[in-house]
Amino acid sequence: MPINSLTYRQFYRRRLPHIVPPDATFFVTFRLVDSIPQAKLREYRARKEWLEAETKRLLDSNNAEAPEVTEHIARLEEFHRTWFQAIETWLDRAETGENWLQHEAVANIVTNSLHFLDHQSYDLMAYCVMPNHVHVVFRPLLTVAELTAAREGSGPFISSANTLRWRGS
Repeated sequence: MPINSLTYRQFYRRRLPHIVPPDATFFVTFRLVDSIPQAKLREYRARKEWLEAETKRLLDSNNAEAPEVTEHIARLEEFHRTWFQAIETWLDRAETGENWLQHEAVANIVTNSLHFLDHQSYDLMAYCVMPNHVHVVFRPLLTVAELTAAREGSGPFISSANTLRWRGS
């Protein structure tokens, strides 16, 4: 049920359109690949895929304001709230995975990479480096295309972190 011609999209994948409202402030969490139990991720993906298919089925067969659609949208929102809380809890417990970011040298590389494009590509407002994930609050100064090009400059930081990781530092 689009409010305007720019339908809200919850997730983005490479090369798909991104909607970045002017003067928007973003809160982003990124995590290490092994920071959430794989069984839980599979459960989440299966439930999400079923809900998305059910959403499509309901919208294809009903008016967007039909009671079934409204009830389903409420279930979908509750699903996302519940999983957001669960994922945050798993990340904060830091019980799964290597927790590379707890090492000062690796955390410093992440911190330096966040500051690298501050005031050029975005205004970095706040961040918190946790053992297995990072929270960042920022306001973009560039368009999505410009941000993507600028992000390519962060490659050396990733390489540095991986080098430290394999050195055992």
